[in-house]
Amino acid sequence: MPSSAAVNVLLPLLLASSSLAGVVPIPIWKQPASARDHTRRDLHSRASVLQQLDNSHQRGSYYANITVGTPPQPISVILDTGSSDLWVLTNRADVCLDPSIIEQLPGDVGCIGGTYNPKKSSTYEELISGGFKIQYVDLTESSGDYISETVSFSGQNKSNNAIKELQIGLADVSTLPVGVMGIGYNTSEAAATIYPNIIDQMVDQGLINTRAYSLWLDDLQADTGQILFGGIDTAKYDGTLSILPTLGSAGKKPTSFAVALGGISVGHKGKMTTITSDEFAIPVILDSGTTHTLLPKSVVRSIVRGLGAYDFTTQIGAILVNCGLRTANPDFIFGYKFGTNSTGPTINVNLSEVVLDFPGLDQSLVQEQFPDWDSVCYLAIADSSTVSEEPIYLLGDTFLRSAYVVYDIDNDEIGIAQSNYNSETNKIVEITAGIKIGSVKGQPDKLGTVTTGTGEAGFKGLVSATKDVETSAAMAGARVSGSGGAALVVMAVSICFAGLGGLLVVV
Repeated sequence: MPSSAAVNVLLPLLLASSSLAGVVPIPIWKQPASARDHTRRDLHSRASVLQQLDNSHQRGSYYANITVGTPPQPISVILDTGSSDLWVLTNRADVCLDPSIIEQLPGDVGCIGGTYNPKKSSTYEELISGGFKIQYVDLTESSGDYISETVSFSGQNKSNNAIKELQIGLADVSTLPVGVMGIGYNTSEAAATIYPNIIDQMVDQGLINTRAYSLWLDDLQADTGQILFGGIDTAKYDGTLSILPTLGSAGKKPTSFAVALGGISVGHKGKMTTITSDEFAIPVILDSGTTHTLLPKSVVRSIVRGLGAYDFTTQIGAILVNCGLRTANPDFIFGYKFGTNSTGPTINVNLSEVVLDFPGLDQSLVQEQFPDWDSVCYLAIADSSTVSEEPIYLLGDTFLRSAYVVYDIDNDEIGIAQSNYNSETNKIVEITAGIKIGSVKGQPDKLGTVTTGTGEAGFKGLVSATKDVETSAAMAGARVSGSGGAALVVMAVSICFAGLGGLLVVV
């Protein structure tokens, strides 16, 4: 969820153990938020705090459990590396009192992440009445007051893990049913004046040594992941961390986690074909607050054509693709090459991570229109120009699940390596203040073997025949007539809930 400041900058660029004193590990979990989930608390030891991030399969967001106030009030918030404000919903928020003002998934009613009641907290203090207002690229927005409160992970307000007198947003008007924990550069804050955000305060209050953290989301099917403040978990990745500079406009410091993407290839391990030109080089933001990957139109067109997909972006905001490709091509990958030279790292993303099910879609409604497909899925890769008028490229959760990423704000660097899925151990290295993170070698447990693919290079053999992407939607549209039109409406509703999840901030 990058801020408008980040947008302006990018335009010219077209836990050893959890007892480490300077490390705060927070597991992240991916179940739809519920009252029961708010009570789930995980391991903590001495100066460390462990709590889960939730990868919501339906909502496409990752959640962290926090508590706000004294005594602590449990709340779930979306974790977002692209913005900087932590905000929660008041119990009197309009979306909580009248859930009908927004569309929600079946079973969700009102404020799904829980709410905060300032009247029940002894540490509440109003800072700026009416001073909080934030808007995202999908036009969702929230507004209210800036307040000062005690915030903690795992509800340890009385321990040294609590963050005291933290400035946060308290929304009473919102079109989002859940709050957000922004952990990006503080220059992306929605406030008129920059203030110490949650990362700054964790350093200032001695919880961590430096403004750096690592993110491990695990694969799409996993229920949990982890964010580790102040440390690197070498069990969670394979190979050696590659260090990339974050990008800012000429002569200015970075304001977002943007790095240089130098190319994209497709195929099977050992048989990859590049789908970008030799001159291809774009800044991409590594953003956990965006579920999809947003790329240039030319790249998306190549992918749509190669997958035999149908682009219905203008009709329902989605690219439709055969779900059967996932099982028929289990070792097909997208290779994202970073940096501007031949030695830059490549992160491989499996096809199954970007071909996603429609939540709640009755497949019988569309089976007749796509008789050759196993079932209808949507592609979690989109043309950036269909989402934003600005050339902003984002690598969201569909990419980040395949990468282990270290976000080093103090040194304006990103460390990146291939994720080690389903890791069950922690091998934590504390990040030292004043020292760059360096190329730390991974010590993965349960590392799966990736054999050379048996398929052909590039998209060859992936589908029986390819077609002109320009006419793909028209061809499919010709089939979708009569009741088929109703089917597209149903899919449009599903996509509304699945969404891009793009929380690009406009302030």
